[in-house]
Amino acid sequence: MVPNGYGHSHAMAAGGSDQAATFEVELVKQSPNARLGVDVVVVKSLSEGSKLVVERVSKDGLIEEWNRCHEEPMRVRAGDVIVAVNGREGDGNHISTLLRSKAQQLRITVQRKSLDDSQQLQAMDARKQRAAVAGQQQQQQQQQQQQQQQQQQQQQQQQQQTMDA
Repeated sequence: MVPNGYGHSHAMAAGGSDQAATFEVELVKQSPNARLGVDVVVVKSLSEGSKLVVERVSKDGLIEEWNRCHEEPMRVRAGDVIVAVNGREGDGNHISTLLRSKAQQLRITVQRKSLDDSQQLQAMDARKQRAAVAGQQQQQQQQQQQQQQQQQQQQQQQQQQTMDA
């Protein structure tokens, strides 16, 4: 029996070195807003369309709890591909939407297969783009704070000049 309302794991190891091992992660959310605790990125491939690839498993999420209760190869890790949620498949964007649903029970089908070099580069590019956007946002916030400080200083100076006059 798995603690915290988690279901049982099922694994199907595909034969051959070109195929992937597939397993299912069954989660029961205790609240509709429970965090999965997984960062994912949509990776596009000419041959296979788009995929939803696990970029990172963070602490304090349902996936991390699942991982603590299961041994390898049943643990979700970076590089795994999420191919279906509750039996529904689709492109990476569709799968991402299904993951964010408010469903109480999630049955996530995970495929473990090494990404080819071009897919790894695309995933790295997506991470770099997100980091660049975050950096720009942080820089804008700092500029706004500096402008506010300058305005406050000007107001203080004007008040001081008014009092001195």
